[in-house]
Amino acid sequence: MEYYIEGVATYLPEYSISNKDINKLFKIPEEWIEYTTGNTNRYYSFDMASKEIKYSTLDLSVGAVKKVLTESNCKVENIDAIVLSTGTPDNLIPATVNLLAEELKINKISTYQILAGCSGAIQAIDFATALLSRDEISKVLVVGVDSVAKFIDLSRDFRSMKSSELINYVLFGDGAGAAIISKVPSNLRIKKVINQLVGLGESGAQKIKWFGYIPDKPEDMAVKEWHKLFTPVEENYLKISELVPILTEDILSKLDEDNKGKFFLPPQLNKLMTDKIILNSNYKYDDVINVVDKIGNCGNALPYFQLEKLISRIKSGETAVCVSIESSKWVETGMLLEGC
Repeated sequence: MEYYIEGVATYLPEYSISNKDINKLFKIPEEWIEYTTGNTNRYYSFDMASKEIKYSTLDLSVGAVKKVLTESNCKVENIDAIVLSTGTPDNLIPATVNLLAEELKINKISTYQILAGCSGAIQAIDFATALLSRDEISKVLVVGVDSVAKFIDLSRDFRSMKSSELINYVLFGDGAGAAIISKVPSNLRIKKVINQLVGLGESGAQKIKWFGYIPDKPEDMAVKEWHKLFTPVEENYLKISELVPILTEDILSKLDEDNKGKFFLPPQLNKLMTDKIILNSNYKYDDVINVVDKIGNCGNALPYFQLEKLISRIKSGETAVCVSIESSKWVETGMLLEGC
């Protein structure tokens, strides 16, 4: 049985944050941001003026889903299952996917939520194809969404933070993407999907913490130490920059063994790393779909932004390879796609 990506749509919060805005907000030098990441922009869910969060993970999901249903001329009642992936749900429970179903006013539908980092988007599509093997399921709505704004403490003195902490404020962004996966021949045929954990014995390089009860700060503990104890996001950027290119080469060798793929949708941590990966690949720069420098690393949403651009460019018979690497415990994910 063959499976297809029928339509793709994306959604960004209205607050576009340039490097100049980052400098104004966090006192992080523009030159340092560009030298370290190559990124020039990202989108956050909070209003810089009021410093209030205006979009939830659910809000972003709804925005992407309404767009894909409209653009694909698909009625919500024709959706048989929903798979949502995120690393930043609004709550542990109720699951964001179920709140999404509520917003769409649908009931008695199979819903699934994948808690993952960058691997989640392709994992969701992989799972959708498994669901489509059932006779009773014809269309699956997949959603990838992340909102890091909830982890940003705007009251902190960013000038006293280490570069290993500051990097998180310039790499990431908020956004959502959605796609309809079906058995009906359409835009993109899914030829192959790989999803494999390769991190046995290897420490991860990214962690997002969820806290339960947080006690009051002890009087004899410095504020800096207290912040360190309850830092919600941790990342070993150097380790990521070392291993992601290596793992990308590994999965490319499995997805595109004969090097005949025309388009390449590479991992999107930041522009500098992506450029390094492209340089070491066999793909022409013009055939690489790279968006991270303009929207930031929005995790589970990002591959949808690449797929959206791919659909408008790929011709019948041409192939494309999409790769995403998760550094939390080293997960390789990728897809081989063909234009229809």
